[in-house]
Amino acid sequence: MRRSLFPAIWIAGLIGAAVLDAGNPGAVSYRWIPIAALAGAVATAVWAGSEQGRRRLERALWALGPALALLAVYTMNPTHRFDPNYRALLPIPHLRGLPGAAFAPGARRAFGAALAAAAVFALGRALERRDARRTVCGLAILGGIVGLAALHQRLLQRAFPVFEFTGPFVSRNHFAAFANLLIPLALAAGRRAQLEADRAAAPSSPAPLYYLAAALLGAAVALTGARAGLLLLIASLIAWTWVEFRLERAYGHWRPSRWRLGALPLTAGGAIVLTAAAAFGRGLPRRLVFAEEEWMFRWNVLRDTLAIWRDHPWWGTGPGTFSAVFPFYQSEALIGKKFLHAHCEPLQWLSELGALGLIWILAGLGVAVRLAVRDRAAAAESPPLAREIEAPACAIALATAVLHGLVDFPFRAPAIALLAAFCASRIFAPQARLSEGAAGG
Repeated sequence: MRRSLFPAIWIAGLIGAAVLDAGNPGAVSYRWIPIAALAGAVATAVWAGSEQGRRRLERALWALGPALALLAVYTMNPTHRFDPNYRALLPIPHLRGLPGAAFAPGARRAFGAALAAAAVFALGRALERRDARRTVCGLAILGGIVGLAALHQRLLQRAFPVFEFTGPFVSRNHFAAFANLLIPLALAAGRRAQLEADRAAAPSSPAPLYYLAAALLGAAVALTGARAGLLLLIASLIAWTWVEFRLERAYGHWRPSRWRLGALPLTAGGAIVLTAAAAFGRGLPRRLVFAEEEWMFRWNVLRDTLAIWRDHPWWGTGPGTFSAVFPFYQSEALIGKKFLHAHCEPLQWLSELGALGLIWILAGLGVAVRLAVRDRAAAAESPPLAREIEAPACAIALATAVLHGLVDFPFRAPAIALLAAFCASRIFAPQARLSEGAAGG
């Protein structure tokens, strides 16, 4: 086995293990996967990967190191302990003025998840182009398996407990977020395989397999009825259509006239109108539109979450502490209900990390992105380039997860966080010059 292939295998294994543990994340996701992810990053830096890949990995870890250090400070400075007799958080001695966590077990889980995601991001940066493409193909196949499992659960007449899961996830919304991360990757893998087969004049290619995986995932999202997931699926497919159009113009044989270019949006608009008319006949909009009661319910949750931040504006209550702290801020409209998350990632991060903590984390992410943009690849690349297929696919995938986080909590699922970290690592693929043959041709 080539040493440079090691990070690809490790990333796929980590995400696969998180998927298997997605039903009820515990010690596997929050302890053993972070340890394995860190061990994989260290092994890649010391032994595996190419020389340039190791340098990219080290730069990524240095950029994310301060953010991880801050999360470690939260973990090591608990401000309260949970008393099961009184079912209350009792203050304990701690270092005042420093970031602290009101619920230490939650902070440790959050630190483990963040460590694993950071290690996957660094491993993704270490991948060479060929190995990154193989990783995308492997994840596409994993997506097909997960989508088939979800379809099996929804289509076959089974006992009620089967509907407690959608694929490996307890929440259908988490399944939709995970699927929307994988669908663009599967489409990119299929398009890459198709273009390479055309260039080599090969009689066949694995492209249909990857397209089938995308179709299975899309059908499963539609059947689950996850509203945000379904809307984001449509948006990602529209975005990918634009990528396909650019690829076809650059490498295909279709050269549309101006009349055809003008007719395309009209045809697409007519198809959307017909689909909407059929949906209205089946009552689908009622499933996609929030009722007034749900808007008020969500507003109350967000308002009470904001109250947590107002009491702890600088460093927050600590990562992973929302479920323990929120009951003490629940308004009368929410009494009797249990909340593990705020259903809005940015606001929950603000309440847990505070303004200074959130700025610190975002600064680390900004440095990592800046270093990734400046990376250059040593070897020349033949078209189609990674920035034309895999990079847009990863950008579309990550955008769906970020937008989903505005109305839900997808990044709290370790499997989604790891997959999103991989996508983030490949958006800014190391820039490469065209090979001489391609440039001359």
